[in-house]
Amino acid sequence: METTTLTSKGQLTLPKAVRDKLHLKTGDRLRVEVTKDGRVVLCELVWVLESGYGYSRDQLGEFMESLLHTRQFEFESRDAALAALRQYRQGKADFADALIGAANRSIGCKTTVTFDRKAAGLDTFTLL
Repeated sequence: METTTLTSKGQLTLPKAVRDKLHLKTGDRLRVEVTKDGRVVLCELVWVLESGYGYSRDQLGEFMESLLHTRQFEFESRDAALAALRQYRQGKADFADALIGAANRSIGCKTTVTFDRKAAGLDTFTLL
């Protein structure tokens, strides 16, 4: 797990190991979207890294694992996000689907119904 510190000017320096893992170089732009109540929008981040930067499922898994264990970030439900990451790594469903299923499970839903066959492969979903 890598950590970073917020400076008095509001800047973060990504540790070299993270920059290397993400193949980042000077001038690269990263988008971090935060909702009104401070939740980082993980699904958008995964989509951008996957479609815009060509990250493989394994690379995304490693990156998300590091991100979810970085204590400077707050998540609506870190446990649900970690559960979603485990399911994402094991299956064929999108991270967004895995997160929806894990979030629903965390609030007591036994299953989430879906038309998506890939999502139905997750134990949190039932194919309709």
